[in-house]
Amino acid sequence: MAEVKNLNDSSGKKCKCGTWLKYWGNNSKGKIVPTFCIADGCFGTDLVGGHVKKVGATDNNQYIIPICTLHNNQDSDVEYSVLNEYFVSANKSETCDK
Repeated sequence: MAEVKNLNDSSGKKCKCGTWLKYWGNNSKGKIVPTFCIADGCFGTDLVGGHVKKVGATDNNQYIIPICTLHNNQDSDVEYSVLNEYFVSANKSETCDK
């Protein structure tokens, strides 16, 4: 598990994949979009590709993860746990904009 926080002001960010959940699917190295939100203990099914950063990380990397709209709308100061294996870099120059 990893602790994450949502990023501020990410709702206006665009991707040529159409949605951030499609972006996640296109760049997750063969992983299938999960049925439920990957936040610990959540069973939400209304998934989106959420912009997050890892709490306590020594870098400023940003990630896209498949989470429900409830978790996606959390304030940026709220921490929550998610499964480690679902992080995809939000840096489009490393993924779909290569």
